[in-house]
Amino acid sequence: MTKQEFLDRCANAWDTGRVTPERLRLMRDWLDFVMRFEGGQISIALEFLNAEAQRNHAPMGNMSIGNLAGDTDGYALQEFAAILAHTCQKCATDPTAWWTRAAFCEHKEKK
Repeated sequence: MTKQEFLDRCANAWDTGRVTPERLRLMRDWLDFVMRFEGGQISIALEFLNAEAQRNHAPMGNMSIGNLAGDTDGYALQEFAAILAHTCQKCATDPTAWWTRAAFCEHKEKK
């Protein structure tokens, strides 16, 4: 991938509303959680899980995400990551493509 292809993918993610400053902060927090969890900083990881439960309005006493399918910010970040990692530049820059399902790409560009 060239720098311009990367920037074109970012432009598509921005233009289709997948990226906002708030979502980039959420992405940062998600990545920070993984790094802290892997590094054994469990107390900080637990703080993040609690914040996620609050963000997703999880039922009281239940630390699981109670609104996985309806997490519009989380799914937008999934789509953003899929746009960045898609094997096909045509789909990655197409505002109507099914980015999260790269296996269905009709272009099958060779690496």
